Amino acid sequence: MRTWIQMIAVGGVLGGCVRPLETPPPGGQTGPGPAGGLSAGPDAPSAGPGAPPAGPPPDEPADAALDPLHPQDTLGDGPSVEGVVHCADCSGTILLRVLPPPPDQGGGELVLVTTATIAAPGAFRVKLPPGLGPVVVQAVEDSDGNGRPDRGERIGFSAGGPVDGGAGARGLEIRIDAGDAPPPAPPAGAR
Repeated sequence: MRTWIQMIAVGGVLGGCVRPLETPPPGGQTGPGPAGGLSAGPDAPSAGPGAPPAGPPPDEPADAALDPLHPQDTLGDGPSVEGVVHCADCSGTILLRVLPPPPDQGGGELVLVTTATIAAPGAFRVKLPPGLGPVVVQAVEDSDGNGRPDRGERIGFSAGGPVDGGAGARGLEIRIDAGDAPPPAPPAGAR
């Protein structure tokens, strides 16, 4: 009798857990997910309940949400990068960002070393923390003034590639040209 009850209990538990596999429709949506939303397809990463989505929203660059490791007001005398940002038709302030070079140019982990803002294209000086290796200097047309790069804001890099952050650099030239803007974000309903 005891064996029979155990078999019924195990069968009931297993029977309640088994459900047919569903083939997701084209586009990767599998149907209702948590809180009535759509869950992602089988190849999408799972962030778990209450976790922020993996990666940036689709309307901003991957490094847009990084906070600077060294705010300018905490840096004393030491190395700096200096130069001129050229942009004939920029609107808004210019955000200068110092980052490690990309991996194919000897860089490592993506971090935002420091940032500075200038009111318009022209001369700049950005203080650096001591002991840096190679860095790249990026200028962003910060048209909305929010202190980060957003889709539609043009970006330029210092000519000549990475510079020695430990020694600093002078005479950098950064051009933000009309063709440097990323494509605009798709309309909200088109995603």
